[in-house]
Amino acid sequence: MVPTLSNAVTAIKRALDILIPYAQKKLVRNIAILRTHGIPEYNISKLLVVKPTVFIRSPRFFEVVEEVKKMKFDPSKDIFVRAIIVMLSLSKSSWEAKVEVYKRCGCSDEDIHMVFRSNPISMLLSEKKIMGTMRFLVNEMGYDPLVIIKRPTTLCYSLEKRIAPRLSVVKVLISNGLVEKGCKLSTYLDLPEKKFFQKFVTRFVELTPELIDAYQGKRNDLLQAAATTN
Repeated sequence: MVPTLSNAVTAIKRALDILIPYAQKKLVRNIAILRTHGIPEYNISKLLVVKPTVFIRSPRFFEVVEEVKKMKFDPSKDIFVRAIIVMLSLSKSSWEAKVEVYKRCGCSDEDIHMVFRSNPISMLLSEKKIMGTMRFLVNEMGYDPLVIIKRPTTLCYSLEKRIAPRLSVVKVLISNGLVEKGCKLSTYLDLPEKKFFQKFVTRFVELTPELIDAYQGKRNDLLQAAATTN
């Protein structure tokens, strides 16, 4: 099941009780469930190495696999396994609490399913992280919440170190007519730090010297605020 000795050792270290006979029975049963649902052996092995505890400690294993399939995840894809890991990492009450957070951001049930289908890890973000990022993007930057929901990886970026500093630069550039309004968030947020700086700061800094202050100032202010509240 586990392709290498190294991976086998890793799985055992992460769940020592996997060696106990009753746990091995659960393991065999739950692996059979995954095979029945058409999950490739490689992805079963990956799940066993990354999160072996889900096979032997979760009474909700079958229920969660069924739920993930109902959400129209493709069992042949890696994201099916990631969705299982996320759902089994949250209790039912924790899952419902995350759903409520997204609803407070204006999401419908279908929007929330879209978030989870696009990027399961988004459901593990804290309430503070989700609300803070949405508040900044919607209230300060004027983005439509649906734009963010359609690309939930945006929520996983650091607000203090990436989102706010970069979009503060973009705001200055737009106000000076140097870049067009309405570009996709990915245009600004997906670039590596060095490339973003070259493309949007260094390139225009002679025309708009305040770009450095916009970038560093916003970053420093938010980092200080975060340190104060932690």
